[in-house]
Amino acid sequence: MADWLRLQRLPTIKLLSSPAKRAVQTALTLGLPMQIRPQLGVGAGIADLLGAAEWPDHSGAIILVSHQPALGQLAALLLAGAPADWTIKKAGIWWFSNRVRHDETQTVLRAVHNP
Repeated sequence: MADWLRLQRLPTIKLLSSPAKRAVQTALTLGLPMQIRPQLGVGAGIADLLGAAEWPDHSGAIILVSHQPALGQLAALLLAGAPADWTIKKAGIWWFSNRVRHDETQTVLRAVHNP
């Protein structure tokens, strides 16, 4: 998964991880500077993830290493407009971006990549 991310050649990446041991281990495999954020820990909610990512206002790529069900609920909110219990595989990557068209902010799913 880390190799796939490197192939994307993202110019600016901010890596944020849950403080949980396994999440930190996963984040470390990316070989990027990492910030541990308690709000991404076990029991995090959608608002915690959005706040940590500064979505949709942050420019540049942000990688969130967090937990279910919050990650799946966030994916559902971004794509379907409402939280739902979607499954995201461990170490899976869901790559979202946003754009403004006709004065409306739109979410774009750029890729889903699973181990």
